[in-house]
Amino acid sequence: MEQSSMLFQKDGKNYLQLDCENAKELSMKLGEKTYPFTKDGKKWILELPFSTAVNYVQICVDGQEVLLPELPIGHGYCHLYNYIELPDGNELTEIRDIPHGTLVHEFYMSGISNNWERFIVYLPPCVPSAGLPVLYLQHGFGESEISWTTTGKANIILDNLIEMGKIKPFALVMCDGMVKEKFGLEERLNHVLLERMLVEEIIPMVEKKYQFGGCKEKRGMAGLSMGSVQTTRTVCDHPDLFSEVGIFSGFLRDFIEGNPDRDVVDRKPYEQTHLKAMDNPAFNSYFHTFLRCIGDKDSFLPRFLAEDEIIREKGVHEIRRIYPGEHDWNVWRPCFADFAQMIESYKRASIVTLDRIQLKEAMIMARTANVFARVEPELKEQAESVFRSGQFYFDACCNSSKTAFLKNAEKKGCKILNGLGMSSSRGLLRSNYGPDRRLHWM
Repeated sequence: MEQSSMLFQKDGKNYLQLDCENAKELSMKLGEKTYPFTKDGKKWILELPFSTAVNYVQICVDGQEVLLPELPIGHGYCHLYNYIELPDGNELTEIRDIPHGTLVHEFYMSGISNNWERFIVYLPPCVPSAGLPVLYLQHGFGESEISWTTTGKANIILDNLIEMGKIKPFALVMCDGMVKEKFGLEERLNHVLLERMLVEEIIPMVEKKYQFGGCKEKRGMAGLSMGSVQTTRTVCDHPDLFSEVGIFSGFLRDFIEGNPDRDVVDRKPYEQTHLKAMDNPAFNSYFHTFLRCIGDKDSFLPRFLAEDEIIREKGVHEIRRIYPGEHDWNVWRPCFADFAQMIESYKRASIVTLDRIQLKEAMIMARTANVFARVEPELKEQAESVFRSGQFYFDACCNSSKTAFLKNAEKKGCKILNGLGMSSSRGLLRSNYGPDRRLHWM
């Protein structure tokens, strides 16, 4: 069987072939199972035991685990890992002949960890970085900042979404969440330090250098697994810094700190003090998007379902989704792609047009509340699905003092303004305040 590619299909089945002519034995580990190759001439052939797109594997040659440069390499389980990627028809993860963004690897000496730290910056194609929104992304336990751009393909997903016109460009900052605190020659893992490093060091430094972000409305944070814990703690402790939140295969509670089986640092169990932020009646006005999601076969699903009760008790407004899949990149890729479009769809709907009389009141309200505008009929269902008490909603329609949209918002306890008189004062507004009034993420 002579094949030109390492991965090929035959009779609807997927195969991997490797050129290890001198090997006596070849096998592949997938989780706890081992699958032997069959030698065919100079090639070793294996029918792949999976059909999902992304799969971490370990190749063994004569009983020795090896890292093959011919296969994609990612970071998982605390070391570099080969992974096999099968086509799944998802055009968002395909590298196409389109403009691509830039990845910049940054390094700095942290005064908090007393160690050299690193992060990756994604800059979207064909636009200056100055003035862009930025999303801070955190990986899971045992991975690193490279996971988002290798296995996760976050940069490729954004390139495609931008080219398709589904989102407007924004930047990414992907930090190494496996923080190693240095004591002389000794290092110990301390994931808790990321929050301080992000707030006190990384955000000020990277946003000054690239001139993106700069305010709450242009800054979001999302993370998966351990990164979701870091995200939840950070945004709850600092709601003034972030407007978009994504919790992928993740948790509201920090079950790592103080856990003798998971925490390297010897300390008491964490008291979940960050969750007290959710007791504030204003919590639902802190964030434009609050997404919580997980795979339907995820081993942590019971913990996720248990935290549904926290959401209900505290009255948190969230977008909740269950994806098909386990605790891996087959779930996290679509999580990220959907989240990127959620924050964009909110932004698109956040165009506020105000007349001169209404402007002062609206701006006062906007200082303390998220602003959501109703300007396009096709946004009705989307807009009403995220009604939040205390937010300000405006309808530019001049045919009625209270449209159905505004009446529904009012029933939810929202603040409202109508569009009567807008047309007559539009010219004055343009001359004094610009062509429109934009209060949104970008």
